[in-house]
Amino acid sequence: MTDPIKLIKDDHRKVEALFKKYESCGDRAFKQKKLLGHEISMLLTKHAQMEEEIVYPKLSERFNKEGDKLVEEAYAEHEVAKQLISHIESLPPEDPQFHAKVIVLKEYILHHVKEEEGELLPKTKKEFSKEELNELGIQIERFYGEKSE
Repeated sequence: MTDPIKLIKDDHRKVEALFKKYESCGDRAFKQKKLLGHEISMLLTKHAQMEEEIVYPKLSERFNKEGDKLVEEAYAEHEVAKQLISHIESLPPEDPQFHAKVIVLKEYILHHVKEEEGELLPKTKKEFSKEELNELGIQIERFYGEKSE
């Protein structure tokens, strides 16, 4: 079985590790910070696109009004994250706002991940059959261009 919950959580762990790596950079490691900032931005952008194109529409179809609120909140959180990412991508790493925005993005994403893993994903696991979850996992793998079994 291809577990979509695991695939989503794997992305979350990857971005958390990148944020830790970013924070371990020295104050003057501008080139490394820019590279890591870009890597974080690309991973989050791709992850958000996957969730918005594949996962969230399926959840909206299935959930009741309370669940729909969770999905709508997740969409809204993605919009704010995209704005922060756009600002980060446009700034030189020497700009004090670059570091500030990366840290704000980290805090924002950690909050989003906590909500997603604490509420949205458990609700998904409960509401979908194993076959539906497997199909969702296969769609996620296809989105990322991996081979599914």
